[in-house]
Amino acid sequence: MTTIRAVMEEEGLRLDPVPGGVDSTLTSGSFLTRVRDLLGFEPGVQLRSLATDSSISLIPGEVEGKYLIEREIGKGGMGKVLLAFDRDLRRRVAVKVILPHIARSTDHLARFVEEAQVTGQLEHPGIPPVHEIAINKQNEIFFSMKLLKGRTLKEIIRDLHIGRSETRERFTRIKLLMILQAVANAVHFAHEKGVIHRDIKPDNIMIGDYGEVQLMDWGLAKVVDLPERPFCVEEPVESLRTQQGIVTAYGLIHGTLLYMPPEQAQARHELVDRRADVYSLGATLYEVLTLLPPRTGDNMQELLEECRLGLCLPPSQRAPRIKVPPALEEICMKALEYHPDDRYQTAAEFAEAIQNFIDGTKEDERRRAESDQRVTEASKVLREHGEVKRALEEARKSLSSREKQAGNYPSADQKRSLRGLRSEVEAKETALAHKYTEAQTALSAALTIWPENARARRALGNLYLERFLKADAEGNTADVIFYGGLIEQVNDGGHFTRVLKGN
Repeated sequence: MTTIRAVMEEEGLRLDPVPGGVDSTLTSGSFLTRVRDLLGFEPGVQLRSLATDSSISLIPGEVEGKYLIEREIGKGGMGKVLLAFDRDLRRRVAVKVILPHIARSTDHLARFVEEAQVTGQLEHPGIPPVHEIAINKQNEIFFSMKLLKGRTLKEIIRDLHIGRSETRERFTRIKLLMILQAVANAVHFAHEKGVIHRDIKPDNIMIGDYGEVQLMDWGLAKVVDLPERPFCVEEPVESLRTQQGIVTAYGLIHGTLLYMPPEQAQARHELVDRRADVYSLGATLYEVLTLLPPRTGDNMQELLEECRLGLCLPPSQRAPRIKVPPALEEICMKALEYHPDDRYQTAAEFAEAIQNFIDGTKEDERRRAESDQRVTEASKVLREHGEVKRALEEARKSLSSREKQAGNYPSADQKRSLRGLRSEVEAKETALAHKYTEAQTALSAALTIWPENARARRALGNLYLERFLKADAEGNTADVIFYGGLIEQVNDGGHFTRVLKGN
């Protein structure tokens, strides 16, 4: 097996980066010839440090050197991904190898090397780390990277779409928003390093079994020049393609039309910057909200036309059965604006908008919980109110019966008994008034905390109705008008309308 490091060692060349540029020893000799033969052009400075010390075979089932190739676990347009066991570190890794017919293209070969170089330099928890890049016996370039066990966001959305209960329980809307926020943070890190992903979509977002979130497949990444920043913390990414001055040809379209911004679909590569990724984040949010992609075209031409024109229905119209919060729809549609200047200008702004929504939702949930707690407390008081009311009715019946028995000339014992019963009725009337006030106070507090609390509104309406009917029975017009007005304030759905109209 021939690795770049092995070739360098054979030639007695430097293994460490040279400050300020390319080592002059790499400009001649058999090393340059052998690597140029494989790549089709001179390797960039980063390629000098990409190597492995072991002999490797990429044939499944065979052991040669440090890797045991177990099986193929994925395949894309440019390469395939193999599951391998690293016998040195005793761990499983993913090995990506470029497909033979793709490797015949200098541009594709360079893009494959760039994917490894770019991903390897983006050291972030949301981006899979690359371990090494090398050339095997068959002169195939490959790189190994972290193996992440889990599911793609696309698979999760598909399960939500068909209504799998276990997926709905695990991946709530807030959970999915937090996943997308983590992706946006990783994208912002890449942007700060001068890298545009250009293919953000649910298929490329992996959620690990233990909650890890990683943005995969940087094969279409674009390395851009960064403006001068006096206090730049992150060093810009360098790649073989950028050092060789290789650019995407005008008129070529790279990416996935379902999630692609208009400028990318129009092949206006000079306009594709970090805001293009913001658009794709918005398109991914769209699918999280509606469980459907933002494009509706039936064929490639229709999709391309929709994408170039930036046509996209608001989520609430695309999926009317799903209650999409207006605030989330606003975030989504801002990210999906046709003109880049009208979108969030950075992925960090997009992530912050999601965080603000999450914070607001958590505050709403806290208020709902507190409001419900007040209703629960009021319910207990209302039960006690009912018990006192029934006891009062019994006391009044007893008093009325004794008064009839005593007649107009009660005896001394009857007078004492009647005084006791009247005191009892008066005490229960006072207790009833206290319970009424206590329940009214708790329910009003619940509505102050959360005005849309239906339980509180219905209970308060019933409480007011009690006084309304009492006033109506007594012919107290002022109280009828007063309590009728209070009932109208909580008369959701016309629940009390018939009573108020005298029916």
